[in-house]
Amino acid sequence: MKTDDKQFAELMDRLGVISKLLAWNILQGKETLTQRAVALSSMGLERKDIAWLLDEDPDLISQTLYQAKQAKGSKKEGTK
Repeated sequence: MKTDDKQFAELMDRLGVISKLLAWNILQGKETLTQRAVALSSMGLERKDIAWLLDEDPDLISQTLYQAKQAKGSKKEGTK
């Protein structure tokens, strides 16, 4: 591996650590996977990125966000 490639890989690893630390800070007080996934999604993050930040399967994140959206929709219908 060339020096530039090695430095780039090291930089990307460090950015990954920083990303996870920032997500951890944002998610304080969010106890469930659903709360965490919804919080990150509301910030505009893509599901694959949410999965990476939370060390979860992307399919699980997709299903979790889908169920949260369905639950939110049924709550709105119940208040009408």
